Amino acid sequence: MQENVAAVAAAPPVGDLGFLARWAHIYFSPKKTFEAVKSRPFWAAPMILLVLLGTGFFFWTAQPRMKDALEKMRKNENIMNLPAERRQEIFEQTERQFKSPLWISVGTIIGIAYYFVVAGILFFVGNIIMGGEAGYGQVLGVFVYTNFIAIPEMLVQGLLGTAKGSMQTALSLAAFFPPDQSETLAYRLINGLDIFSIWFVSVLIIGMATVYNFKTGKVAAWILPLWILWKFALAALAGLGAMVGG
Repeated sequence: MQENVAAVAAAPPVGDLGFLARWAHIYFSPKKTFEAVKSRPFWAAPMILLVLLGTGFFFWTAQPRMKDALEKMRKNENIMNLPAERRQEIFEQTERQFKSPLWISVGTIIGIAYYFVVAGILFFVGNIIMGGEAGYGQVLGVFVYTNFIAIPEMLVQGLLGTAKGSMQTALSLAAFFPPDQSETLAYRLINGLDIFSIWFVSVLIIGMATVYNFKTGKVAAWILPLWILWKFALAALAGLGAMVGG
């Protein structure tokens, strides 16, 4: 009897999981991961790992991304109308930026800030707008673990990018668009709704529903419109950048 009592006392809290188990469950049974996050957020080490993997992805895909950037610049009439020496300076400056430790450091800082800012927005939506109760650490944990969906995405994009020598590979219905439509708003919007983005937002909804004890439908009613609005804003800003540059 005493041994049984001691075993129960030594058992981990119900719903808690180790880091590797949380990582694995996020792909196949995310609710288990988020139940563990709810009892013990544990977000710092996973966030650092994701930032390091993102930095590694930057190095891995530097060549195809640089090639895409230079190709886009060569199609820019404003740049191509410049004197040859000035054009060459711009191209060389772009190449240096892709290799610069400063830009990599800035990207790392932005990557870390990204988690805290977006988690703050989700915390505001969940606690203030939806009237739920959850700690910021719990919401941050949900967002950090949801971003583990980016690991298979980086793997697929990296393999395709290095094989093709270009990162311009659509993983969405935009793959069926004619090549001359790649700069349209419709293409950019549809391309932003790729299979990994849909997977990401689905897991995020499950996570928010779990830590707030909400039904997934209630969470989806708020998260999906915000997500679509964000995708539309990204597509529109990309188009605006192209217009300014071109």
